[in-house]
Amino acid sequence: MNHLLTIIIPVHNRAELVVRTLNSLAASSLRDFQLIVVDNNSTDTTPEVCRRWIESHASLGFQAKLLKENRRGAPAARNRGLAECTTPWVYFFDSDDLFDERFVEVATEFASANPTQDVLFFPVWMEANGKCSTRSYQPTGDAAIHILTSMLSTQSMLFRTEWLRSMGGWNEQLSIWQDWELGVRVLLSRPRWKWYTTRAFHHIVVHADSITGNSFSESLEGVLTAMDAALKDVHQSQNLLEAEIRRMTKALYFRARILAGKVAKEGKQEGRIQCRAWANKCMANRSLPIRLAGYFLEAYTARGGRGAWRLAIKLLK
Repeated sequence: MNHLLTIIIPVHNRAELVVRTLNSLAASSLRDFQLIVVDNNSTDTTPEVCRRWIESHASLGFQAKLLKENRRGAPAARNRGLAECTTPWVYFFDSDDLFDERFVEVATEFASANPTQDVLFFPVWMEANGKCSTRSYQPTGDAAIHILTSMLSTQSMLFRTEWLRSMGGWNEQLSIWQDWELGVRVLLSRPRWKWYTTRAFHHIVVHADSITGNSFSESLEGVLTAMDAALKDVHQSQNLLEAEIRRMTKALYFRARILAGKVAKEGKQEGRIQCRAWANKCMANRSLPIRLAGYFLEAYTARGGRGAWRLAIKLLK
């Protein structure tokens, strides 16, 4: 069978969770796909759990295999899976989330109807603190909007395989916010894209054991490293005019000031200073209105204000 889609799942020490994720994938209404699970240096029984699961589900209509990647980090594992992918389209999923049973069917139809696109975008469901809602997004290809909203998560992007390879795949230098940086890089490249907006998919849970956890201050070093990478992406882009570079840089500046407010709300003043310093480095030549806007966004967020990104988008214009 010539499959259209490969689903790649990196896994590290998820022996207690990965079967739940794989079972949700096996419940797909359409099983016309390939599955690649990439073990990333697990020290528990994860590889054996995945191997047994693959063997016991060999007759369900999809092809599955387990790979091992010794380089540390989910990006390296995803890139290993990408290197092994033989289908026209590739999709990435995390090992602690629940797969929507309709996604493969809908995504296959959407990809078949849009064969010339480079990337297709999908809304996803997010659960945080017991509340489930659609992850905020705007159906746009504007990288500045993604910089402020983080609307493109790992599960939001379905890639034409060869195009993603030409983009260099995932940034293996990042320990966190890898999907955010990839989303920035993808949109800066001005791909052929389309959003599916009829409904959201999957059940993505944000919890203390997630890669990002529930605290910005605890993962701040990794977040700022990802923002460094995104700033580099902006300045190295061959597709942006000077005015567009300034707009993208302003978006990053606002994002850093909002992050400073979030860290301040968590009571971490040292982290707040780090975020401010990053913002000032990002946009050294700031006009007075931009400085005032940044101060407002930070103060608003630090005081518990929600949705600062919506205000930041308006301030971009």
